[in-house]
Amino acid sequence: MIGELARIHQADVTRIAAAYVTVSGVRSLLDVVRGTAVLTSSQWIVGLDDALTQPGAIELLSALENSEVRVAGIRYTGHRFHPKLFQFSESSTVNAGLLVGSSNLTKAALSTNVEAGVSVICDTAEEFERIQQVWTKLWGCGQALTLQLLERYKEEYRISRANREAVARKAGRRILDDDEGTVDPALATICWIEVGNITGFQAEQLEIKAEQALFFGVDVHGGPDKYVPLTLQSGAVVKVRLTYLGNFMWRFYLPATIPEVADRGLRPGGVRSPFVAVFSRSRIQSPIALRFLRTTNPEFQEIRSVSLKAGTLGRTTAREYGWY
Repeated sequence: MIGELARIHQADVTRIAAAYVTVSGVRSLLDVVRGTAVLTSSQWIVGLDDALTQPGAIELLSALENSEVRVAGIRYTGHRFHPKLFQFSESSTVNAGLLVGSSNLTKAALSTNVEAGVSVICDTAEEFERIQQVWTKLWGCGQALTLQLLERYKEEYRISRANREAVARKAGRRILDDDEGTVDPALATICWIEVGNITGFQAEQLEIKAEQALFFGVDVHGGPDKYVPLTLQSGAVVKVRLTYLGNFMWRFYLPATIPEVADRGLRPGGVRSPFVAVFSRSRIQSPIALRFLRTTNPEFQEIRSVSLKAGTLGRTTAREYGWY
């Protein structure tokens, strides 16, 4: 229904209010309305009550082009913030679609929960004005997001999350398929995956999960080849081709100038690789560095531990991966 509303009205403006928001929920919405309002102009007001909204989701919304974010809740207005409203409109006309119901902006609410909602289609100036009045009231319940506010809320969320029972990780889990992942890959500074047995015939091909492609600015759903510059531990920079395989995987074609590839390959002896590929950057859009750690390395164990705590530890049937 959400995607249909956005497409019918050729929306270029999106306004969304939700009590609880997760990284996976935002990514799910972006997938549904790709190429429409969310990627053009948007306003978001999200609730902070109960410390369930993920700080990473707020950061993701703030990073979207032409987006404006406000937060709301008891601490800000004296009232619990609990609406769920999705509005899509066309700025040059009075065409608009509105969905009001029980769904929060979470992966579960948009995919697996039993939710109920009512959609409203408006195509007259009077109807459009009524919708705008509703949004204006909701928007007025929020407070502009500041760095200080976000940092304070991050600590509240950290404490709240620690008090909630951790969810067991299952084999085959994709991180963005549920609401446990608290960091979006596009905003992460560390991204890693075990090499395992997936290295191609010459042990120079590394396959990553498609959701990890967001770290490299590549579309989860595929696209043309992309060349990504990577800085090695030696300081040398290599340009690596990234190809979509059509099975929710992207493949890196690693050159032999990478020491681990040149020295007997990433799978010495043809057995399962002892290496983990670790990609890192100091901040978003900074140069990306690549190094390989052995799975037994204490540094990698710490990287894995941080991913687990962030809810960003995923598994294929044979390999672990993650980011933070």
